[in-house]
Amino acid sequence: MLKCIANGISIYSPHTALDSVKGGVNDWLASLLQRPNEVSRVDVLGELKESPGTEGAGVGRLVAFEDGLPLSELVERVKAGLHLNYVHLARSAMRSDDLVKTVAICAGSGGSVVGGTKADLYFT
Repeated sequence: MLKCIANGISIYSPHTALDSVKGGVNDWLASLLQRPNEVSRVDVLGELKESPGTEGAGVGRLVAFEDGLPLSELVERVKAGLHLNYVHLARSAMRSDDLVKTVAICAGSGGSVVGGTKADLYFT
């Protein structure tokens, strides 16, 4: 990036816009966790209200499951949805059969977005 700047080359990265827009990466990640027969809802985190046309856009999502799901089931859904054999999981004392009722989602590092959000699981 510094070489580009030094040589007068501009860089445009739509990363944040594509993550935040309604129907974007954060919504897609939320959809990986949900199943049609389950009762759940998705709320917008850090809703963008600056201009018309940004309704439903926000820098993260909070998925809430009415009955909760085992952590192991959510991990398997992430792996299947992303076509991965393995994922990194950092956990506290939560066991793999403990129920997760809320998942905070932010594509990217997400610390500044989901850091103040109370959730059972953080998916970044």
